[in-house]
Amino acid sequence: PVCLGMVLALLSLPGGWLMLLTAVLVKLLWMPELIGPWTLAVCLVLAIAGELIEALASAAGTSRFGGSQAGAVASIVGGLAGAVLGTFVIPSPIVGPILGAILGSALATFATEVRYKKRPTDQALHAATGAAIGRTAATIIKVFITGVGGLILLASGLVAWV
Repeated sequence: PVCLGMVLALLSLPGGWLMLLTAVLVKLLWMPELIGPWTLAVCLVLAIAGELIEALASAAGTSRFGGSQAGAVASIVGGLAGAVLGTFVIPSPIVGPILGAILGSALATFATEVRYKKRPTDQALHAATGAAIGRTAATIIKVFITGVGGLILLASGLVAWV
């Protein structure tokens, strides 16, 4: 589940939640002594943190690069829509959602800044760059957080096993 969780996180899917669900099922149905409640609590906090960072990082990038609140919201919505569209438009199951999310964040921010906020193209492009950088950072951070959660679960299992 750890590797699958990290791949899902890379694809902007809930990999941390899959690992947590797997750990809960192991605890409830198979080996209750293998994973402690504090381990589950830490993994829950990490899963929530990963989702929040993923959701808010493109908005933070947009704002940091001079975008409006509307542009920041558009970066979040565009990232989600782009990840879904990228899955079908770009023929790679890994590259498609990642590029789709990054491009979706940037394009939605750019369009919002130009069309609704009447910003000059160069300012809108700058905000869109921030959205893309934020979304890229979010993906990297979420994969890292999911990996940390996975290592905690593995360590917990190894300690209990020995």
